Amino acid sequence: FPTLRSSDLNSGGAGEVRYRTFGFWLCIAYLVFTVTYNIWTQIGSISERSAVWKVGLAVNLGCKILAIGLLIYRRVEGLYLLIIAFAVGLATTLWGYATSDDWQMLPLFNKIGRVNGFAISLAIIVYMAVWMRRRTAIARQLSN
Repeated sequence: FPTLRSSDLNSGGAGEVRYRTFGFWLCIAYLVFTVTYNIWTQIGSISERSAVWKVGLAVNLGCKILAIGLLIYRRVEGLYLLIIAFAVGLATTLWGYATSDDWQMLPLFNKIGRVNGFAISLAIIVYMAVWMRRRTAIARQLSN
């Protein structure tokens, strides 16, 4: 087996750290799907929405798009952007529900989808944090 140096972690060197799991790619695919779905479904109604909603959507999707690229390149900043996107998305959603009848007007299927979406997003953040931590631990072992 080839040896792995700590400098290989950022350059895509040899060994296990280079290998991304099916779970990693599943998370990336989910993020790409949600960004695409939100752009596709929300772009038509953007002019009718409040300024808070517009800014929230822009920050959420912008952070997710950048996060996807950074995570693929194994950058911890991608995780931070996912956390920001999650917090902004949740805050914007709660703001919308507190200041309008959005939640009451949603069909049950959409309510379940929103809750599941936030649960999946939180699970992805936890998964990526564990993945990053494990990668960092391996790098520390190699540098010793």
